[in-house]
Amino acid sequence: MRAVPNLRLEQHRLAGPLNTNYGQFLIGPLRVIVAAGWGWDHVSVSRADRAPTWDEMDKIKRLVFRDDEIVMQLHINDARKVNQHPNCLHLWRPQTADEIARERAAWDASGEPWPYGDLPSPGAIPLPPHGAV
Repeated sequence: MRAVPNLRLEQHRLAGPLNTNYGQFLIGPLRVIVAAGWGWDHVSVSRADRAPTWDEMDKIKRLVFRDDEIVMQLHINDARKVNQHPNCLHLWRPQTADEIARERAAWDASGEPWPYGDLPSPGAIPLPPHGAV
């Protein structure tokens, strides 16, 4: 994720801890929720009237994540779907072991118990073969 404070994101904050990457944001018609846990960065993007477009999702990706980070949308099987909002799409990025350690240290420093146990990193997203995209 982008370094904090991310002033381009912060100006759109509705809720959540100030000067962090996490919380709820309103960016034009897009409601954005940024979170992390279980070894993943997770961004939910929704609109009241329809699902977000590719361009809208790309805009949010560029706002929340660094340019060198690879982020994905996942299409899972029906048994694992949790649909809280019919017009919502999600961006996911696995955290590295170092990022998980920093997250855990921040939780420890805040006095909050770390809820994820000894969590391993899901690993980096591999790039597709050259020329495949």
